[in-house]
Amino acid sequence: MSLSRSYNPLLLVLCLVRLILVCGLTLAILPVVLLARIVSRRLPHRAARVWARLVLLCCGIRVEREGSDETWEARSVIISNHLGYLDIPVILVSLQIPFRFIADSGVFKVPVLGTAMRLCGYLPIWRSGHKRIRKTMQRAAGYVRDDLPVVIFPEGGINRSSDRDGYCRVLFGFEMIARETGARVHQVTLCGTAEVQRTFCRLRHRTGCLIHETGLELPLSESRQERDDLAARIDTRSREAMRTIRQQ
Repeated sequence: MSLSRSYNPLLLVLCLVRLILVCGLTLAILPVVLLARIVSRRLPHRAARVWARLVLLCCGIRVEREGSDETWEARSVIISNHLGYLDIPVILVSLQIPFRFIADSGVFKVPVLGTAMRLCGYLPIWRSGHKRIRKTMQRAAGYVRDDLPVVIFPEGGINRSSDRDGYCRVLFGFEMIARETGARVHQVTLCGTAEVQRTFCRLRHRTGCLIHETGLELPLSESRQERDDLAARIDTRSREAMRTIRQQ
C-alpha cells in the first residue's frame, strides 16, 4: 500500500499541530503553577485542571462522564485503571473534588511537566526501593488525614495486556493508606484513552469516565484470600463499567 493511500496529509498536519499545542501548553503551565503556588497550595491543582481541559480540547477529545463524586467523603483514596498517558488529564477534568495524584516516578523526570507536577503537590512512586515507596505512602496518608483525597493507579503502570477491560494486576498500596487513615476507597473506570493514543491523528475522539458512587468495602483482614477477593471485586467493577460506557 502506498503512503498516499495510507496517510491523509491533512490529518498528519493536524497531528503535528496538536503536538505543538500540547507542548506549548505544557511549557506555559509551569510559570502559572509557580505563581499559583505562591498564592495558595491548593491553586496549582486548579491550574492543572485548566491545563487538562485545554489539552483535551486541542486533541479533539470529548470526555463522557458518568456518575458523580459529590457524595464522596473528603477523607478518600481513589483508585483507577490505567490505560495510557491521557488518563491523568481525563481524571483531572472528570473529578470535581480537589485531590492529589500518586504517579509513576518516570513522569516526574519529564522536563517542565515533572516540575509542574511536584509544584501541584503530586507524589512520585517508585517501582523499587522500600524506603522511597514508604515515604511516598506516608506523605499520601498525610494528605488524606488533612481531608485531601489521593488518586492512585493500583496496576502500578499502564495496562499493556490484550485484555484492558479489567485490571492486569492489583497492588495494595491504596489499601495501606486507607487503613492507616480510616479513609473510604472509591473507584473510577476510564475507557478509550488507549485508543486515542493509537489513532491520535483522527479528527475527533471519545473517552469515558465512570465514577462509582458507592465505595469499596475493605476486607477485615489482610490475608492473601481476602486481598484476592478484593482484587476480583475491583476487576469486576471495572469490566461492568466498561460495558456501561460502551453502551452509551
